[in-house]
Amino acid sequence: PFGHLVSFQLVQLLPKLIISSSFWPDDVQRAVADAFACAQNKCLEFFPTQDVDLAVSGSTGSVCVIQDQTIHFSWIGDSKMSVGSWNRHAPRLIEETSDHLPQLPEEKQRLEAAGMEVRAVSEDSYRIFIKGTNVPGLTMSRSFGDTSVKALSQVPEYKSIRIQPSDEIYICVASDGVWEFLTGEDVQKFLPKKLRMHGPAKALRSLVDHARKRWGIVEADYCDDITGILLMLNQKKGSGTQQLVLRDVQRGEAIPIGTNGFDTTVIEHEVPAAIGCCSLRFPFFCNG
Repeated sequence: PFGHLVSFQLVQLLPKLIISSSFWPDDVQRAVADAFACAQNKCLEFFPTQDVDLAVSGSTGSVCVIQDQTIHFSWIGDSKMSVGSWNRHAPRLIEETSDHLPQLPEEKQRLEAAGMEVRAVSEDSYRIFIKGTNVPGLTMSRSFGDTSVKALSQVPEYKSIRIQPSDEIYICVASDGVWEFLTGEDVQKFLPKKLRMHGPAKALRSLVDHARKRWGIVEADYCDDITGILLMLNQKKGSGTQQLVLRDVQRGEAIPIGTNGFDTTVIEHEVPAAIGCCSLRFPFFCNG
């Protein structure tokens, strides 16, 4: 019930913890891992003082760092990050992260060794339970908080890719509600033309709407949180807004929060919204 508080706390903590790490900026992988461990400890110290029980409340964490010609990805949970080309002549999916699911052999082994039960609740859907009970039913094997699950990991998975300064690429970071019925390939087919024609703000708004419609088709009235951050690199001058924007879809407000050349980042969300935050070269995302 308090996942939104955990995610809000994390987006305040993580940027400072990452750049304050002794490993920053020479070893981004270790800097983010160090920051994740520290953020978990700070949450465990802080929330009991506010009478907030983290037993069944937690958050994912996804961090993307663009450092010169390298893009670093570190994440726990199921808020996927996807990188693709929006170039007219060579649109393609370049990279995407994978979810930390309890049925994965390494994850399942760790959880069961700690006395947890990984149980199938439907076809291809597994949850984590305290053995002999029906709680907490967590769908992720790594997250912040969620202290009732023993051996839940905050160690982020890491990968990196190299890019050229002129590469026309996008980075999409989104909550599981976006990816539930859409793959990275689906998003790659959907975004490039919209990015070229309308820029990232309208492209992301269209993606959020598309994800919401898919939920309506499959689940009728139920919908998981749908939140996305979209970063467009090397947007040409004059092709849509060049401003870094935080967009609140519910109130229709667009709040400018910075500019940097011709790169543009936007955030979109639907009800119920997760908490996310970003800077132009340092987008990160937490979903509670």
